[in-house]
Order: sequence, then C-alpha cells, then structure tokens
Amino acid sequence: MDRKKWFFMVMAIFIVVTMAGLVPAVVRGQTEPLFNGFLPLVAKAPMATVTPIPTQAPDLIFWITPKDLGFTGPGGAQLFELVNSTGWVVQAYCLNVALDPPTVGTMCLFDDPTDTFDCGDRFQPLQLKTVVSTPTATLPPTVTFTPTSTRTPLPTDTPTPTPTNTATFTPPPTATATRTPTPTATNTATPVPICPQVVLRALKNDNLPGKSIPYGIDFINMDTNRFLLYYMTDFVHVWTEDALGNKITLPEGAQAYIRLGNQIKYIGNPSEFWVGNADLFNLTDDHEVIVTFPSNGATCGAGFLVKDPPPPVLEAMANHPAQADEILSAYEEALWDGFSEQEAIATAVAIGQ
Repeated sequence: MDRKKWFFMVMAIFIVVTMAGLVPAVVRGQTEPLFNGFLPLVAKAPMATVTPIPTQAPDLIFWITPKDLGFTGPGGAQLFELVNSTGWVVQAYCLNVALDPPTVGTMCLFDDPTDTFDCGDRFQPLQLKTVVSTPTATLPPTVTFTPTSTRTPLPTDTPTPTPTNTATFTPPPTATATRTPTPTATNTATPVPICPQVVLRALKNDNLPGKSIPYGIDFINMDTNRFLLYYMTDFVHVWTEDALGNKITLPEGAQAYIRLGNQIKYIGNPSEFWVGNADLFNLTDDHEVIVTFPSNGATCGAGFLVKDPPPPVLEAMANHPAQADEILSAYEEALWDGFSEQEAIATAVAIGQ
C-alpha cells in the first residue's frame, strides 16, 4: 500500500505541474510547445534588435530659407539659399522667369544628374550654383563603419545575451550617400547642351550691366527693350555664356543674324560678335539680332532689338543742339525702361519744348 500511495502521489504531482505549463499557453492563445510554461526552468534566448539603414531620400529634399541673396546669380538671376535635413546648405538661381520664384519654406527636390531643383509646377526650377556647407559625417549610435565598409554587430538590449543567437547586420555596399549635390566647377569654355543653363549676353559699348537673355527651347526668347545705336562708334558686343559666367563655343549648326522684315544679314561667328551702326539696314526701324543653336533635338533661340533714333528725335536734336545729348539719352532710357516707341519719342521731344 505504501508503494501504491507513493506512485499515485508522484503521478498527481506530475499532472498538476504539466497543466500549470499548458494553461498559461492556452490562455494567451499561443501555439507554443507545451513546456514553454516552465518559464522559471526554461529560459528563452534573447531577441536581437536591428536598426534599419537610414534612407537616402532626405539628401534630395531641400527647403528655401529666408536668407535674401538678391539678384546676384549669373546674369542677374535671383539667388536662393536652400538647406536639407542632413545638413547641406547650397545656393541656386532661377531658370525660368516666366514662373514665380519659390517662396520661403518651399520644398524642392534635387536632381543629381542635372544639378537642378524642382520646386513644383507653380515655381521656377533652380540651378545649383555653389555648395555653402556640407554635413558632418555622423552615423547612428548602433552602427560603426570600418575601413573595409563592414559594420560591427548590433548590440542587444538584454543583459544576458548569448553569443550564438546575437544577430549581425551587414548593409549593402551602396549604403553610402552617393546622391548628394555635386556642382560642376569647371571653367572650360565648352558647349552646354541644355538651353536654360546658358544665356545670351549683350553689352552696348561694353558697358555693364547690359542684357542677359535666357535661351528659349524651340522658340526665340526676344528681349523687347531696345539698344539705341546713334554714334558711329556705338556697338553692341554679343556672346553666349554658361551658368558660371564663362563664354562658350556654340555647337555646329549655330547661327547668328540681323533681321529686318525679310532682310537678313548672317554673322560669321555666332559664338561672339559685334553689331555696329553700319550693320543696320536703315536708321529708324527695329532690327532683330538673333542667335540659335541645336540642342538634343531642339533649337535654342534668343535675341534682342537694336535701332537708330527715329526722325522726330533726330529733328528735335537738330533743332536744339545744346540739348541734343539730353534728348537722345531721354529717348534711349525710355526704350530701356520698356516704353512704347511713341511714348519714348514724346519723352525725348518734350525736353526741347
């Protein structure tokens, strides 16, 4: 009897202990092995935590800052300062004056191959001019770079990690920030294939500031404020320059010419030339000076107007020789300010009355 009692007591204890391990697992709704209930007796291996690789997207997203840089870009373009969340600070200038300039806080997406910023359909795109500062190379605290581009294992958060179960994380070799802004800093005079990155420059008698006229794509972007040629020594110096302000050589197929109605006079070197009073067809009408060149299947074109004073202005100058220079200057300044021909004439003639 004593042996039977001892046997039944042992079996009863075994059944009770077994149910104590099963019940918690069933209550929790888990499909775990039966003996996982013996938590004090069977310790689970610690789970290693893995920190994800930081995305490179923030490197490409910039915001316009409140800093006012004025119209100090190439050719007098408006200049902006942009920053991103990784610490880059850059300067960029407007490309399309037909659109509004981006406002403070506007988000712009950087395109690495072209060094341009897309600030949305409403605002002008921007061209990278210079990098002001770059971010300090900092890494997440759970990651360490070695000279062989490998990383050390990530630490676990449990006090008793087991070396056989500690997860290691090896990032792909492309985890380095390779899509950060890299402005071109070359100063060689080479053709630029994209129309908005170059401008047509024109200076009367080589006096600044002159004109900076962006090239249109498949149209001639014509500046309507006219240059006035009167004295035989007057001239307009014309060339094309890149975003860094360097003169460039236009590609094969480029043309430069003076046009008045159906009359056209071609110019030998379209990359750089001079227009004088003797090159005009007559002394009174607006003459178009135009430069075009092929680019990636499109035609880039830009131009401006030149002319001599009309007869009413010449007559006023002849009738008032002491005020001739003042009359001529008034007419020229009115044209430069965008006045119509009749308004400019009225302004000049009024001086002699």
